Amino acid sequence: MTKESLVCPFCSLLCDDLRVDVQDGQAQVLAQGCERARKLFPVPAAAAAVIDGRPAEPRDALLHAARLLARSRRPLLSGLGCDIHGLRAAVRLAERAGAHLDHMHAAAQLRNVLSLRRGGSMLTTLSELRNRADVVLMAGTVAGGAPRLFERCLGPEAQGLFGELHRRVLVVGSPLLRPRRWPAGAELAIECANEALPELFGLLRARAAGARPRVREWRGIDMQRIDALLDALRGARYGVLVWDAGELDHADADLTVRAMLDLVTELNANTRWSALPLGGDDGGASAQQVCTWLAGYPLRMGFVDGVARSDPRQRTTSQLLEQQACDLLLWISALDPARLPPRAACPTIVLGRADMQPPAGVEVFLPVAVPGVQAPGALTRVDQVVTLPLAAPAPAALPGVAEVLGHMQRMHQELRHAAA
Repeated sequence: MTKESLVCPFCSLLCDDLRVDVQDGQAQVLAQGCERARKLFPVPAAAAAVIDGRPAEPRDALLHAARLLARSRRPLLSGLGCDIHGLRAAVRLAERAGAHLDHMHAAAQLRNVLSLRRGGSMLTTLSELRNRADVVLMAGTVAGGAPRLFERCLGPEAQGLFGELHRRVLVVGSPLLRPRRWPAGAELAIECANEALPELFGLLRARAAGARPRVREWRGIDMQRIDALLDALRGARYGVLVWDAGELDHADADLTVRAMLDLVTELNANTRWSALPLGGDDGGASAQQVCTWLAGYPLRMGFVDGVARSDPRQRTTSQLLEQQACDLLLWISALDPARLPPRAACPTIVLGRADMQPPAGVEVFLPVAVPGVQAPGALTRVDQVVTLPLAAPAPAALPGVAEVLGHMQRMHQELRHAAA
């Protein structure tokens, strides 16, 4: 059975044009999918629950997990690789259990959150990028984490909604980008370490303001090349600056993002520019939205005595585990079986795809349906302006994350009441 125009849940672009065939209960991408989609759509229809490395009945495993949660005083719900329904259930469970919430990609996303808090910016959408942008500046990335961005939004010659576009895609940043397969139409404008991007954007802002330092080069790059880049940016009718905070993995990376956003603001004095941060895979974009909707705070956040508390500079999941600041880890990864929990000295509960191989030391493993493949759901797109519905082309009898967490919450409450 072939299904058309399906949404792919496996990166934050949420491409909605996939053609999928279902044979013997497994989905296979026939057309329009990237390599990641072709790899992750096939998933077994069933798997055994596990307690301490041994197969178990699902209800026994669920009850064991609820008992661990009821005994916990500092639980941590992390990973959070699921759809909006699962994320809503995770926030409700965290509120009841007094748990801290963290996403597997929260460190990267917080670089954007912290930068936007310092002064805001002008953000755009995938539609505007595709239909209006005639100059695109890729900062420190060639969108490897969004494999079809160039195919769907950044063709050098395109017929947009507002007429024919002759697009120029410029790349600045790390020399590590050079060995990768370059998308058609992209050109390397300035090659420098990503750690130097704040300097580069500061220099562009200074040149735009009329400053003319006496030096003739910056980090071995002739100033004429810097000025040529600035002229290209100023000459845009509608420019978009794109980055992926996950690839800005250095100290004070949020300052790098702020330097980019400040340049976007200043370019708008004479032309039109916007910003588009990439990232938010594995439900990350949805997690930020859901936590904000339900608790008033983005990640990282948690609950103390039923009250939401937020600290964006809170320690990461790995740091909390290393410092024994939590006594239970509940890890959720319903989208990618390779997203495994970090090693923990405390008990670990994992909700994962049927093809996940949980590492040694996991006390309870509960297989769950994959949203967008085995169960319907919804996810927020990378530009955070639309939430797209997910179909279930290969439905399975496995419960979804929201169902499992709902049962766990009820069992947790019953056990707490019985112990009181």
